[in-house]
Amino acid sequence: MASTRVEPRRGLVLIPLLAGVLGGSLALGMVTTALPRIADELRVSAPARAWIVDGYPLALAVAMVGAARAGDRYGRKRVLLLGVSASAVLNAVAAAAAGSALLIVCRGLLGVASAVILAGVVGTIGSLFSGRDLAFANGMWVTVLGAGNALGPVVGGLLTEGPGWRWVFLALVPLAVLTIALAVWLLPESVGQAAAGWEIPSLLWSVAAIGGIVYGLQESTVAPLRGVVCTAAGVLAGMMFVRRQLRLRQPLLQVRLFLRPGFTSAFARIVVSAATAAACLYLVNLELQHTQGQTPIEAGFALAPQAVATAVGGLVAPFSVNWLRSRTSTSIALVIQAVGLAAIPLSHTVAPVALVGFGYGAIGTLATTALFEAATAEHAGAAGATQEVGFAIGAGGGVAVFSTIANLGGGTGFAAALIAAGAVTLLTAIR
Repeated sequence: MASTRVEPRRGLVLIPLLAGVLGGSLALGMVTTALPRIADELRVSAPARAWIVDGYPLALAVAMVGAARAGDRYGRKRVLLLGVSASAVLNAVAAAAAGSALLIVCRGLLGVASAVILAGVVGTIGSLFSGRDLAFANGMWVTVLGAGNALGPVVGGLLTEGPGWRWVFLALVPLAVLTIALAVWLLPESVGQAAAGWEIPSLLWSVAAIGGIVYGLQESTVAPLRGVVCTAAGVLAGMMFVRRQLRLRQPLLQVRLFLRPGFTSAFARIVVSAATAAACLYLVNLELQHTQGQTPIEAGFALAPQAVATAVGGLVAPFSVNWLRSRTSTSIALVIQAVGLAAIPLSHTVAPVALVGFGYGAIGTLATTALFEAATAEHAGAAGATQEVGFAIGAGGGVAVFSTIANLGGGTGFAAALIAAGAVTLLTAIR
């Protein structure tokens, strides 16, 4: 039987990487819970409230390709340290914000910093680990991501009710300082295609493409026409980006990786799993608060099993490759996620949302590992950027599509949307 144990010294490398992931995963959930108190104290308008939350993932997605190139060119350890240092400063500034404008700017820049951190994390993992060690390393960071997502709303609620909402930001500063110290001590430097330049036109096309698509998907639930226009513009920019990459000797992103069957399949599974998991969180949260009258903190506790199960799925998934092919394991995880989605309207227990989380966590580990294996260590930065863009587009698209189904379905819309999400996930599993 093959082992999933990682060499001790190499395992230590994971400590600062996981600390960086934890800070980013806590940031989103903590602020979401604190938002009502922030809005009351700073008198934040409804549109500005949305930007305080949505600006972070939007900026993260937009900056991911550029951050991956920076890691390849200047060193992943260096960009990780830059990102964590920036997050410490920006969280301190956000904690002192006296108005919504500064807070929105800080949140957007924190999204960029998070992209830089993730580029350092996934690039380092992709370049230092291979085979089952790579699956284990990916499983660990997916586990920490799930744990942060689970703890974020709870910790945010406790801090907001205790010392105040500003501590939602201040609490992340010492974690960032600890991450910096650990990274300086434990992380080796690694680079990718160091000779390649920035290729500014490609960078601008990537920003327009990812920004247009993610923003358009976010807006489609509240302003459908604007959402469609922005998404279409993003798709057009994406076509221009791909066209330019195919003509360059040293492209900003190796889009030819999508010609490799294993790479394309893994990317598609990431997008679908992220889409249906995000839709589940969004729809169940609305159902709990708007229909059942639960408070945000109560809803956060009710949804915590999904996030906890995501962590468990990410941790367990690497061991499945000891007995099954990676693609078979991923298909099983998709089936588990599909069953959970379809069962939510039929059950009032935590089991269905936990199944969704478990499947999503396992897919995040296995499909990400498949991306890196198909790309090889030379293109670890490109694989990492592709993975994060897939998660971002999947999450935005899932909320847009399945919330539309829920709205059109009236009284049965909630059940119809989740059953449709389960069907899409199941179809992806058997293809």
